[in-house]
Amino acid sequence: MVTDKAQLVGALAVVLLLSSGAAAPPPCSLVVSELSSCLSFITKRSSEPSKPCCIGVGNMAAKAKTPADREAICRCAKAALVEVPDYDPRLISQLPQKCGASVKLPPIGPKTDCSK
Repeated sequence: MVTDKAQLVGALAVVLLLSSGAAAPPPCSLVVSELSSCLSFITKRSSEPSKPCCIGVGNMAAKAKTPADREAICRCAKAALVEVPDYDPRLISQLPQKCGASVKLPPIGPKTDCSK
């Protein structure tokens, strides 16, 4: 059985192969690495995000300085989450508040428009 983290890594590989040569900050590899520890929270296996999850959310908040940065983070997370069954998109938008991070995340699901 493939673990959730392995699924995210596999999805990341696909995203990296399909992405253009342009360096869109922050890179998907960083987004997935920083947020992969949040899987237990967004799949409702834990009631609160873990400390490593919150550190990752804080790190992403620090990198989400511009609308382009926030869009890149959203797109990377959206692409990686395709491989994660049974997650709750609404819980993603709760991560910054629960972790004390100053960034706004939408409920990222398959139909999320990351440009908004």
